[in-house]
Amino acid sequence: MTLAVVLCGAEGIVLGADTRSTTLAGTLGTDASLKGAKLANRVGLVTSGDAGLANTLVAMWLPHSRPDAGVTQTALAFMSHARKQYAQWFPSEKFAMPNPLSTPSLPLRPYTDFCIAGLEENGSAGAIYYLNSANDFAPQSYNHGYFAVGKTGIAAFLFNRMYGTDLTIADLSALAAFAITETMRDDSTVGGFVALTTITTERGYEAVADDAIYRIIAENTKRAEVFWASFRSKPAD
Repeated sequence: MTLAVVLCGAEGIVLGADTRSTTLAGTLGTDASLKGAKLANRVGLVTSGDAGLANTLVAMWLPHSRPDAGVTQTALAFMSHARKQYAQWFPSEKFAMPNPLSTPSLPLRPYTDFCIAGLEENGSAGAIYYLNSANDFAPQSYNHGYFAVGKTGIAAFLFNRMYGTDLTIADLSALAAFAITETMRDDSTVGGFVALTTITTERGYEAVADDAIYRIIAENTKRAEVFWASFRSKPAD
């Protein structure tokens, strides 16, 4: 399973995800699964669902991408690509769309979803689009500044309490990493390492180095220890 997050702030955008993939039976597949990709100079995505299909869709689309395209144009182009490929791989006469109100007689199409985020061509404020195979990749726009896919319970709680549009890239990176590591502590299907990328007007899409992520996690651990200790009237044994 996955936790993948996107947060937009005054300085730019942070995307993050864990690196664990699991089998359909819930057993560990690998802790080295990369769930993010650069789609354009100032546009990226994070994925959840069937990792193999998601990676294939991205790899097939990248040669036709426009490096200078904005997030809206990129999301719409990727939607068209994903719809076309799914129609070829999983035609409607052989595979059914998920429907919670009925039990289909055909096998279901494999589930993949993508959270695409970035800046427009002129470098203006960021945008977030969510595309998933259950809705035939119709782009859903979210304007509240953050989004999460996968095991989202802890992330949703933290973002609802702590997010603000004035947060810096450093703030957003710490919040994204904390949401992922706290989810790892609670759910073994989310794990491995934390992968973070940033998108800014000046530097575009840029992966955060592993040593910088280790420092962020270490600082978050100190914050968490102080917070939990504040609920005790005396030190723990």
